Amino acid sequence: MRLVPVIVALVGASVALAQVSVNFNILRGRDIHTAQKRSFGKRDGGIVRANILDEQVFYAANITIAGAEYSVLIDTGSSDLWVYGSTNPYCTSNGGTSKERLHGFSPADLWRLRERNIDSTQRPAGVHSENLKPETTPTLEKRGFSTSISQSEATIDCEMFGVFDTESQQWSTDGQLFLIQYVDMTYAIGYYGTSVVSFGNATLDGLTFAVANTSNASTSICGIGFEGNEASTGTYMDSFGGAFQYQNYPSALKASGLIARNMYSMWMDSDTAEGVVLFGAIDHSKYLGDLATMSLLNYYIDSGFEQPVTFDVSLNSLSLSDGETRSMCLAKRRAVS
Repeated sequence: MRLVPVIVALVGASVALAQVSVNFNILRGRDIHTAQKRSFGKRDGGIVRANILDEQVFYAANITIAGAEYSVLIDTGSSDLWVYGSTNPYCTSNGGTSKERLHGFSPADLWRLRERNIDSTQRPAGVHSENLKPETTPTLEKRGFSTSISQSEATIDCEMFGVFDTESQQWSTDGQLFLIQYVDMTYAIGYYGTSVVSFGNATLDGLTFAVANTSNASTSICGIGFEGNEASTGTYMDSFGGAFQYQNYPSALKASGLIARNMYSMWMDSDTAEGVVLFGAIDHSKYLGDLATMSLLNYYIDSGFEQPVTFDVSLNSLSLSDGETRSMCLAKRRAVS
């Protein structure tokens, strides 16, 4: 998962008048379960002092799905919204056992999937289209089969982030497979569906998201990247009726008319414990000087992608200054996210 500061126009470059605001907490710690909100106060002379710690930064926001609240991490490096299902064996409440059997998967398959790097950005852009959505799709059926892991691996306090119960909560699904694996090798498997979703000051009826009935990821995720990077476009979907693309949260905001352009900006000052992401707008009070437009690098062009699906830009040189400026030119262009 890549969580980075960003001002991004997913479609177009103009600032939209309409906006959707989502507040999030900036949590710091060694893992999401122990991370806490912390702010660093400025001392005399405007100097900020902070201990150097081996810790990560998490951007956590609250989202409401079918009337229930969930805590999700905002992730610019992926494009799918998903939450824990009530049968996830990695939840401490389930003790390593689930009664849910995923269609086409045996327990051995699940272990093999953990060892694979399933990259959703594998498919050429020419096949990222709705017409690949099959008329009939494989379903994830309950067959009374127990998917088990070691009880010692059931370490996620899923209730802390919210658990979606497909038996009691209102949603609609046709059994579209959801399967994603992140760069840290954590994964989530389940199925896509739709429901009423409220995020910030916006409510969307019929937004597509996923319920993960098996996941060892440390928290639920709200990916806000390009549609072309959705897990549903991965080549592994060839075995499950074919790849398809759908309107994720930013795209759905645009389609519903809540924002004028598919773009967002994020404010995450390191001195604060809270931040905000504005969909469809930029808060010009949050920066000094002028904004610069940068072209995205199509990192996967050799794989057949006609348009960028990740937020990569070119890095040609680095400059450091301690009173005198020193520049270093790179031997060849680098892509950075």
